[in-house]
Amino acid sequence: MHEPGYAKGHLVAADNFYDKMMKLSSIKIMEVIMRAFVDPEKCLGCGVCEGIAPDVFVLGADGIAAVQLDPVPEQYWEDTRQAAADCPEEAITIEE
Repeated sequence: MHEPGYAKGHLVAADNFYDKMMKLSSIKIMEVIMRAFVDPEKCLGCGVCEGIAPDVFVLGADGIAAVQLDPVPEQYWEDTRQAAADCPEEAITIEE
């Protein structure tokens, strides 16, 4: 005899649903990261990027900007995008 409230076959359906959910929970979600790059051929060393995102960009001894965080932590994404947008020589590219 079946328990009250359960129709024949419902337990099998619940088991199948559980199995499917366990398979889905094992799927890894792709992590979104940001990477920033400075083209040393374009960079004039004006320091705009360092002024906007000093934790991400630094001017090297050669006067050219360099990325000091790779990948860029999420808390700096907005500033990094702004630095790339404001670069007068368009020397900064971002991959997301």
